[in-house]
This record gives sequence, structure tokens and C-alpha cells, in this order.
Amino acid sequence: MWHGVHDHSALRRTMKQSVGDASFWATRMTYGCGATASKTTRQPEGQPFSFLHPPECFIEMTFSIPNLRTLKGVCLSCLLSVASVIANAQSTRVHLKQEATYSQTISAIRDNQQTSVELRTIRVRVVDRAGKVREFTPLLVYDPQSKLFFWDYFEAYQDYSPDFLAKQFASTVYLAPDKLVIFTSSVIHHLAISESTERDDSLDQAQDNVVHFFEKEPLPSYRSEFKSVDYLKEMPRDFLKQCMTDINMPPRIVDLQRQGKQWRLRVRAQNGNVADIVLDDSYNLVSTKFTVNPAADALGGCSR
Repeated sequence: MWHGVHDHSALRRTMKQSVGDASFWATRMTYGCGATASKTTRQPEGQPFSFLHPPECFIEMTFSIPNLRTLKGVCLSCLLSVASVIANAQSTRVHLKQEATYSQTISAIRDNQQTSVELRTIRVRVVDRAGKVREFTPLLVYDPQSKLFFWDYFEAYQDYSPDFLAKQFASTVYLAPDKLVIFTSSVIHHLAISESTERDDSLDQAQDNVVHFFEKEPLPSYRSEFKSVDYLKEMPRDFLKQCMTDINMPPRIVDLQRQGKQWRLRVRAQNGNVADIVLDDSYNLVSTKFTVNPAADALGGCSR
């Protein structure tokens, strides 16, 4: 429940202007939402006057007015003046946790040459209209040269490591003239490709726009679309054999190039096995070549 009491001088000025030189003012305003909200409407002269604002909301103002006819002239002004109070109390509230902001420069590819982009993760605390509290971690990738940026978010969880995330994104970002493309190696989707054509003048401005996104209600279950490529359909047996400490660790992208109208990637598993992947311009799988590391068994046995 939200509630409050204010000596609302701005509101008194608004209502006094509405009736000209008439002797009229409001000395006190009380508002609230919740199970204890007023359900009565009272308007005797000199007594509190209640406006009902469903669901379960009220505003009470103590007036001093010469007669009830004055109320008719100022009622609309009163409602307009306090509408912002109600709207603010009932809207989703978003708080940026500055202490959780993480920024890092990571490697990227432009014209098949190494370059760098800015990666930033932030933490936002969202309280919806029902009072439910959730925390999210938006991730932003920004290219200062082209001003292209990509962003997505996930629900915050314990033991999250921004350093680990930055390492996962290193050398997986390709900067084309008209779009930013991110290739992600995933346990579930194997290889996921996302594109973005969004641009902003700075990373800080992009961050501000991202924070405002969380004022939406309800929040979308996901924000960005991606294409999933299953390049492991015909992988050799034990290609992904891992140590116990490597469980759920996907192969890492170690090389990314654009050749003509094809994408060429190399991914390396934890045990040293390698897959060379070729995709067409629309990210459809063309071929996969697997190279098995002769020492994979030893490495897979956790001798590393």
C-alpha cells in the first residue's frame, strides 16, 4: 500500500486560481491505495472531500470554501493537479543500482581485422504496480565508431560473474557497416546468432534508453530474436567429452571471419577438439568439419 500526507502548496495555488478572487484554499491532502482505501464520498462544507480512484484508491483534501457551488468550478482542476500523484504511485518504478555497473573493452572483428567495442552490464531493480520486486541484468555492446549497439537482459541470479560474461563475448562480435552481429556458443542452442541495427550517440545514452525499457508492464519474456544453428548433428563420439569441472561449458568461439557471402567460425571444446563451421549469408549451416585432438582422452580425464 502507498500512502502519504502533503502540505500541497502548488495544488492550493492551482485551485485558488480556478475560482479567481473567491475565498478558497486546500489546507491538507491525504492519498492512499490499498485495502484500507476509503470507500465513502463525503462533501460537507469544511470537511474532507474524497475522490474515488479505482482500484482501491482515494484522495482526501480538507477545503475551506464559501459554499458547495465553488467546488463545481474547481473539481476538474483538482483532479488534474493530483492525477500525476496517482500515476506516479501506481506506475512501475525502476532503480539503477550504480554500484553493480560493470564496463569492459572487449575484442571484436571489423573487416576481418581485430578491433574493440565496449561491453557494459548494469543491474536494475523493478517494482511493478502490484508491488512485486524483480532484478535484471541488462547487457550492452556498443561500437563507438559506427554507434551501433546491441542489448539484451536476463533475470539477475546469485554468483553471476561479469568477468566471465566478458570473456564469453570476446571475439564473438562482428561489425558490419549496417549491423552488429553477435555469435554465441550455447549449451542449449549450440550456436546462436543475433543482429542489431540500433544506433545511439553514446553508450551512456543507450543505457538510459535501456533503463526506461523496464518501465513497460508487463515486461516481454524476451527482447531480442536470434537464429539457432545445430552444427553438432554429426559430431564424432566423445567430441564434447569433458572434466567434471567443465560440465555445461559450451565450446568457445576462437575464430570468426566473413568471406564473401559466407561466415566461417572455429569453435574449440574444453578438451581441445575443434569444429570449423561454414554458414551462408542467412546463417544457414553449409558444412561442419570436426578435428579430434589426439590428447582429448587425457584432457577429458581431467589431467589438465
